[in-house]
Amino acid sequence: MRKLVADRGLRIEVRSAGVAASTGASMSRHAEAVLRDKGIADEFTSTQLHSEQVEWADLILTLTESHKRHIQFAFPTSLDKVYTLKEYVSDGSSSAESYDISDPYGGSRDDYDRTAEEIAAALDKLADKLDGQA
Repeated sequence: MRKLVADRGLRIEVRSAGVAASTGASMSRHAEAVLRDKGIADEFTSTQLHSEQVEWADLILTLTESHKRHIQFAFPTSLDKVYTLKEYVSDGSSSAESYDISDPYGGSRDDYDRTAEEIAAALDKLADKLDGQA
């Protein structure tokens, strides 16, 4: 998302944190390889979500419904600003649509590539939506 925001010239600050992250852990080799192949060379280490980040954020996006529920339970002030990524960018045309993006953790490089493509498609929609709101 940081790359999309920069490429489009949007004035949006993006931060990342996990609900079950071990602060300071490095990413998996497959995740690193996928990002490198996409021209994203940022150095990433995991960060655990904490209350200051929740208060700072105008919008919190998760990859799964369970992560969304976890954040809403742990941080009740987040109820009106937390969505799954796919939910937030959905046009609402399918009521049976799953808003979860699969977690490839522990999977093959192909699993990571499929997940990266799913995330990229949703992030393109997100950038379009945020660009329209700017």
